[in-house]
Amino acid sequence: MKSGSRIIAMELLMPQIGEDPYMVNRAITSIDLQMLTVFNTKERAKAEWESLIKSADEIFLVKAFR
Repeated sequence: MKSGSRIIAMELLMPQIGEDPYMVNRAITSIDLQMLTVFNTKERAKAEWESLIKSADEIFLVKAFR
């Protein structure tokens, strides 16, 4: 990649437990289970995305928008 290049990932960030109302957490957890059963993957929290991206290369900068 050239200097200044960007990678854009459009993903749902899992909220921390208790951060959102109960029904929102329940709906997001349902999506997480669907991702697991259909694609053998999961939704990730911001810290998990940062860890995954930094493991590829420490130079990457993660910005999340809400």
